[in-house]
Amino acid sequence: MGQTVYGDLLFLINFSMDYLCFYITAKLLHRNFPRIRALLASAVGGIYAVAILFSGFVPPLELVCDIIAGILMCIAVFAGKKTGFWKFMLCSLTYVGVSAALAGLMTAMFNLLNSLGLPLGSLEQSGDGMPVWLFAILAAVSGAATLAGGKFFRKKQSERTADIEISIGGRSVRLSAIFDSGNLVRDPMSGKPVVVADIDSLSGALPEALVRAVRKNDASFLAALPPDSARRLRLVPSKTATGSGMLYAMTPDRLTVTLPGGKPQDVDALFAPVNLKGGASGFQALLPPELAV
Repeated sequence: MGQTVYGDLLFLINFSMDYLCFYITAKLLHRNFPRIRALLASAVGGIYAVAILFSGFVPPLELVCDIIAGILMCIAVFAGKKTGFWKFMLCSLTYVGVSAALAGLMTAMFNLLNSLGLPLGSLEQSGDGMPVWLFAILAAVSGAATLAGGKFFRKKQSERTADIEISIGGRSVRLSAIFDSGNLVRDPMSGKPVVVADIDSLSGALPEALVRAVRKNDASFLAALPPDSARRLRLVPSKTATGSGMLYAMTPDRLTVTLPGGKPQDVDALFAPVNLKGGASGFQALLPPELAV
C-alpha cells in the first residue's frame, strides 16, 4: 500500500528545514546571514524536493542530483567575490553537517516518542513518515538544540586567549588578546579581518598623528601622517552596540598570533587602534575567531 504525500506540505517542510540549516550554519561560522538569498535558495530546495519525488530517478542518479542541488544552494547563499574556495567548502560542509545533525536528532526524538506507544501514526502524515504537527515541533526543538550547542562552542572559543605581536615601521609591540566572537570587522577592500587593539598599548609604535586622530575621534589629524603610514592606512566601517563608526586600521609589516603552548603563527590581518577603556576584560586586543590558528 502506497503512502499519500502532499506536495505543498513537502515543499513547506523542506523549505523550512533548508532555511533553518542555512541560518544555523551562518551563526556557527560567524558569517553574515543573507536572508533574501537564503529564502530563495530554500524555495529552490523545496521545489527540488517535490520534483525529485515524482521524477522516478533510480537511487544513484537521485543521489547525484541531491549533491548538485545542495552545492548550487550553498553557492547561492554563501558564495561571494571575497569568499575563497576553502571558506566556501567549509560553509558547504558545515551546512551538510547541520542538516545531518538536525535530521538525526529529529529521527531519534521521533523514535523515542514512538517507543512510548503514543498514537503518533494515527494523524496526518508528512512526507517523512511522521505527523506534520510533530515534524514542526521536532524541527523547532532540534533547531534550538543545535543553536544552543553552537552558542556553547562559540562561548568556549571566545574564552580562548593568545599573545600577539604587531610589527610596523621597524617597531614591535606584544599584546595579550582574547578571541571575540563579536569581532566580525573586515576591511571592505581586501576582505582581511581586523584585530582591534587598545590605543594605550600601541601608542609607542604608532605615529603621533594617528594616535591623536583616534583619541580625539577627529580624522583631520590624519593629514599629518608620514607617507609610509598614510599608505598603510585603511578606513574600515564598523558597527557596535552603541552605533556605527569608522576604524583607522593599519597594514602591519607582520602580525603573529601565539596560542597558549603553541608556536607563533603569522596571520594576514589588519589592526585598528581604539579606546578599549577596559572593555576587553583586561586584555589589550580583540581577535576575530577565524584567527584561532
